[in-house]
Amino acid sequence: PMMIAPIAIQPGFLLLLILASLSVGVKNSVADEDWLAELRTWQQERDQKLRSPDGWLAVSGLHYLEDGTFSLGADPASDIRLPGQGVPPAVGRLTVTGSRAVLKCADGVQVQFNGKPVAQATLSIQGDAAEANGDDLVTIGSATLFMIRRAGMPAIRMKDTENPLLKNFPGEQRYPPNRQFVTTASFTPAVPGLLQTTINVRGDAFQEPVAGTLSFQLGGRQFKLTAVPDQDGRLFIVFRDLTTGQGTYGGGRFLSTEPVRDGQVVLDFNRAVNPPCAWNRWTTCPLPAKENALPLKIEAGAKLP
Repeated sequence: PMMIAPIAIQPGFLLLLILASLSVGVKNSVADEDWLAELRTWQQERDQKLRSPDGWLAVSGLHYLEDGTFSLGADPASDIRLPGQGVPPAVGRLTVTGSRAVLKCADGVQVQFNGKPVAQATLSIQGDAAEANGDDLVTIGSATLFMIRRAGMPAIRMKDTENPLLKNFPGEQRYPPNRQFVTTASFTPAVPGLLQTTINVRGDAFQEPVAGTLSFQLGGRQFKLTAVPDQDGRLFIVFRDLTTGQGTYGGGRFLSTEPVRDGQVVLDFNRAVNPPCAWNRWTTCPLPAKENALPLKIEAGAKLP
């Protein structure tokens, strides 16, 4: 039989080959481990924020207002029932005029108004924005109430630091981390002043500004999403996909990004979260626009609670 001469490999060259192959593996491993560690930290911070005593899980009521005078208290027969521990059956009467409400407490009852004890308080919402929160807070017992405006309509929102929904929250349920759902998107800014009509879970419509369009690839396919401005130059996206209503919340999910840099931004769908309405019926979440329905399964991020 024909003999094949062995190839002579210098020991130093062999060592370089081994180190090169190891270094590639180390780089990939470190990148994955860093990404996973950052994601785990973000998830913990997200759950901690949800457990905040004044967060979405503390919301305990929502009452849309018309002009007039209404009874307020823990008594279920009240016009506006105020849930919470330490709330008297009759707190007082609330007189509403547009985006202003005056609370006159019942005899012997005091509330904390912006941190000071009072027997009468005036709540208001500044400006004429369709979506706005008033700064004035009335607190009694474990309950807090304040005025908001949603889709142009004034309302009283209530929070309870002892809300069972808050006290029993197990944390957000999520898909296992998956880097296949991390992609870099190209950002095309919208024409300045462009507005879109958004519908909330109540069916109310309101106008909000458009930040622009995000173009990206997942699984070798091209997709687009419309984003609205978020705080500090970040982008906010409300989307649905083929898991919506089939493992994830039927009203879609939220995704926030870092600020756009050089026309690009990372979309990490592992950070997709449930809107407050997924847990709490007293919230008014926006629904995804038609163009934000992705024709694929995003099996990453938050699952249906």
